[in-house]
Amino acid sequence: MTSPRGENWEDIDVRILACDILGALLLICTAFGVGLTEAKGIHIERYRYLRSERSTDFACLDEQYWAGVYG
Repeated sequence: MTSPRGENWEDIDVRILACDILGALLLICTAFGVGLTEAKGIHIERYRYLRSERSTDFACLDEQYWAGVYG
């Protein structure tokens, strides 16, 4: 598994901040060359990082972000 380049993180972060979970997962799969299961773990880690570093940039609240996801 390789880490995405900086511009890939930017694209992924834009999707996460916009609450576009599916879009973020697809970009993570492509950037890291992983399947959906691994992408979900990477997504959760990145989401937590962004919530701590850029919480005001999110388009929705934490509860709204996860509503109906991974259930």
